[in-house]
Amino acid sequence: MSNFNIIKLDAISSTNDWLKEKYDKNTCMDGDLIWANEQTMGRGQKSNKWLSEPGKNLTFSFFKVLKSLKVNDQFIINCSVSTAIINALKKIHVPNLSLKWPNDILSDDKKICGVLIENYIKGDAIVGSIIGVGLNINQTDFNNIKCASSVLNKTGKEFDLEFILNLLLNSFMESFKFCKSESKEYLIREYEKLLFAKNRLSKFEVNNQTFNATIMGIDLDGKLVLQNEKKEILMFSNSTIKMIY
Repeated sequence: MSNFNIIKLDAISSTNDWLKEKYDKNTCMDGDLIWANEQTMGRGQKSNKWLSEPGKNLTFSFFKVLKSLKVNDQFIINCSVSTAIINALKKIHVPNLSLKWPNDILSDDKKICGVLIENYIKGDAIVGSIIGVGLNINQTDFNNIKCASSVLNKTGKEFDLEFILNLLLNSFMESFKFCKSESKEYLIREYEKLLFAKNRLSKFEVNNQTFNATIMGIDLDGKLVLQNEKKEILMFSNSTIKMIY
């Protein structure tokens, strides 16, 4: 983990927000990582809360500079991070892993991990990224949230949190070697291979209206490509559509 400067804290509101404050003060360095035992206001996509039992799971964020990436390359950071997490979890035999677009990691169709990436843009370049990860490891009870699970629930084994963090960080460093504009299509196609419900009729919601469509894949800008029941091709960004499963 020599490529990361790890700061471990007992309880903070949000690891992403902590790093954002550090960035705003011009004190954030490539590889700075904040690991919290408890997040009191952890965030997921679209301002959703990430609920995690203290001491049982990994909640951390890190600042990464990925040189030469452009604004239209933002989704490949997501591809790189998400596939790296799956590669790490395969090493501890977490079963039936998949990616629910855009950045939820599932095991047996249950969410065990979420990723929140916030990019800093200057002109047309990405000058830095805050990458937040919430991974359920040793928690077993999720207050009747049927779509949530954990590594322990799926493997039957408890794991040391630092051991898992080390696996993840090593996997990130390997994956980031390919995180460049010229590898964009390769990374997106690798992500697509793991896509949850690909080629399967599923239910979606847009503007409070539901409809059925089949996931065809991901385009090079990271948009979800669907085919509706009229055989029309539709494309959506993350901010406009919700999958119901």
